Formats: sequence, C-alpha cells, structure tokens
Amino acid sequence: MKRILFRIGVLLSLQLAMTGVSHGAASAEEYELLYNSSWAQGIDPRVDVQAPHNAISVVDSQVFHGPALQVSIRRSDDFSSIANGTPRGEIVFGRIFRFEPDTLYEIDWSTSIPLDYQFDSLQPELIIQILQGPEGGLGPPPFSIRFVDGRYQVEIRSAAKVAPRVFVFGDPAADRGKVVHWQLRYRPNHTGANAITDLLMDGATVVHCDECGNAYANDRDAYLKIGIYKWWWQSRPSDVSVRTLYFGNVTVKRFLSK
Repeated sequence: MKRILFRIGVLLSLQLAMTGVSHGAASAEEYELLYNSSWAQGIDPRVDVQAPHNAISVVDSQVFHGPALQVSIRRSDDFSSIANGTPRGEIVFGRIFRFEPDTLYEIDWSTSIPLDYQFDSLQPELIIQILQGPEGGLGPPPFSIRFVDGRYQVEIRSAAKVAPRVFVFGDPAADRGKVVHWQLRYRPNHTGANAITDLLMDGATVVHCDECGNAYANDRDAYLKIGIYKWWWQSRPSDVSVRTLYFGNVTVKRFLSK
C-alpha cells in the first residue's frame, strides 16, 4: 500500500509540473507561472523594448555566471521617439501579463551594479516599476524602486496626487560587483483593503506595507517594467553621463486563491 501511495504522489507531482500549476511547500498556495526568463535564448520577442538602439542586450556575465540582461544608456542618446521622449532603457512585460486588482503576484528578479558605477548625487533613477494602465490615468508609478541620495528607495502610491508611502533602505554602493536577489509579493488594491506590498532583498524583508493603497483606481492593466528610467536626465543637472546595470532572471507567478 505504501508503494502504491508513493507512486500516486510522484504521478501527481509530475502532472502539476507539466501543467505549470504548483503548490507552495509552506503555504500550500496554488499559482500560475506567468513568465520565466533565463536570457539564454536572448530577449523574449513578446516584451517591448523602450530604449535607444542597441542599449539593451544579453551578455555573458561573470558576476551572474551566465547570461544577463545589460541595460546601458547615455545622457547624449536620442530618446525623442521612446515613450514620451523621456530618458530610459526599459523592457516592458505588458503584452505578456497585466496586474489584476485583488490578485496576489510574486515577482523574482536580480540585479548587479558594476564596480565602477557612479551614483548620481543630483537626481534619482528608477530601476524597476509597476506602471498603471490607461484606465489608471497619468501619474507616477504605483510601485517603484529607485536610487535616491545613495540609498535604495521604494515608493508606493494609490493616486497621482496622493502622497506616496516611502521606504528607504540599504547601501547600493556596497552592492557594487555583487548579485542582489529581489522578491516582490504584490496584491494591488487602490483602497488598501487586502492589499499586500512586501519586498525582500537577499531574503530579508526591506518593505512591508499591508493594506496600504498600492494601485490606481479602476486599473486592471498595470504592467511590469525593468531597466533604467531617468526622467530628469536631460532637463535638470546631473553628475553622470552613462548608466549601465545588469539584470538576471525574471520569474512572475500569479496565485490562484484570493
């Protein structure tokens, strides 16, 4: 009987792996795997690239011990035809998945800051964002991570004119030459009811914001962007002229239970 039960368990595990639906070992939560990239096959043709020509590429990285996404932009680049003409080098996942209100998502990715990276002391730069869709209207992203005054900074907001929740942590300069692993657990809701915004950095929680508004009202089309976004680069003083960052694998799960 024990042998029969063992075989049944193996068959069920194989079936779950083949269908892309898994059970978390600790929480028993079922999820759908929305996206998983290794960069080994290059840039996924389903993502949109918002960057100057050849600013984003897949390279062999010694730090990652394999393929990584390289994002490299210059202040002198021509951004006039790219997403509102604002300086950036980003890839956009909006054609693959969108964030639905009151649904829990888990996003895993990694970053590496080059050893010679000089941080801009005069203006911020954003390295990942969840941007609202058309129904959300114009305004800053409801979730973003950025470099500000030599620190990591997270902003969470529920409307364009509402003051964001701001979390400051870490020392990006100390992370140069390393791989930093990130995980975001995100359940969007503009009122904050049942909302989750938990950010882990190398396994340690750096942002915990239960039930704070983290999405725009009536927005079912928010989407993920990773890369470099420097909205003031060509309009305000800056003490850097080149930005290069590296990104590792990106995995996105959507949990099936509310």
